[in-house]
Amino acid sequence: MYEHDTGHETLRIGASVSAGTSILSDLISTFKASHPDIQYLVHIENTQTIRQLILNNDLDIALIEVDITDPNLISECFATAELVAVCSQKHPFYFKEEFTKEDLMHAAYIVRELGSNTRVLFDTAM
Repeated sequence: MYEHDTGHETLRIGASVSAGTSILSDLISTFKASHPDIQYLVHIENTQTIRQLILNNDLDIALIEVDITDPNLISECFATAELVAVCSQKHPFYFKEEFTKEDLMHAAYIVRELGSNTRVLFDTAM
């Protein structure tokens, strides 16, 4: 945290896109209830950018989807999530009870950008 000229402390928070858009606002609201004088500066970027911001000491804390194995960082898992496939009613997968990795390998799909840990998880699973 750093202190502004106004005397208020600011917590610099980073989050990957998935974490930043799904859970970060609830976490900040909860924290703000017990720490009303703290201001927040939030960066939502892909995981690799957030990692670099932490290493550069531009952030105090960050939320990402997977563990970062870096000897210069401390990480702790505090939640789990599933990676799920979504399709429209017009897609052939819509009528399947389940589909396999082989099915996905032959399908067209949209994935996150390089540098996103959601992309890394998907690429690893495939």
